[in-house]
Amino acid sequence: MKSCILYLTSRSWHALERGRQRVHASGSIDAGSKQPFAALAQWLTSHATGKLRVDVLVSAAAVRFMTLPWSSAAGTGAGIRKRVLQAWERSGLDNSTHDIRIQWPRYGEPIVAVAYPTAWLRSLEAALAAAGVSVGAIGCSAVAIAGRYAVRMPSGPSLLVIEEDDALVGVHLRDGAITDFETLPPDGQGLDEVSVWLHRKQMDLPEAKQMRWFLPSERQPAQSMALLACPDDGGGYGVALLAAVA
Repeated sequence: MKSCILYLTSRSWHALERGRQRVHASGSIDAGSKQPFAALAQWLTSHATGKLRVDVLVSAAAVRFMTLPWSSAAGTGAGIRKRVLQAWERSGLDNSTHDIRIQWPRYGEPIVAVAYPTAWLRSLEAALAAAGVSVGAIGCSAVAIAGRYAVRMPSGPSLLVIEEDDALVGVHLRDGAITDFETLPPDGQGLDEVSVWLHRKQMDLPEAKQMRWFLPSERQPAQSMALLACPDDGGGYGVALLAAVA
């Protein structure tokens, strides 16, 4: 295996060989361990054939999102970057603690920025480098999924729901463009309880196709459809998510 894509949540890791996709594995992450990525690094080393490069997707619970409306007054790359950094600073976050990455928009569309915790990224990169593995692209699962599958959503407002083992993510779309994110803990209470949140969203988006799940879930309401089916290959949910965006 020379190329691989990883999907990391706060609780688990999933790996899938690029191309043939015949080699895959999953495991748990012990956040309290001094070497939380040791098992992952060992698996990658045991399956590498020569130099191995991995691309990484991290769950929505591991990052912070920001969406800003388009402004023609800041329509250049430099203007967009300045506006995003200023907005993050006003929220109490800056690029000394987080790697801030912008999903460059098409003209007139909202600006999406994702903040990745720097210390966590450097820890991952160091653990994999020690195993002889280089890290390529790093992105967020929800952004990657929306980028690939938003075109399947209906025009107007819609909601793409993605279930991860450490969060439930709602990607708000309008005409296929991301407008906002909502991230709920899987065991939230009160207004953050998943069933309560889903009920509110169904009231906001009453048409069946306006709210779609990315992959089937036990929490999925009967009238809500999934975009994709889970393959019956024994890889599990995490590997199915990877296969859909690999």
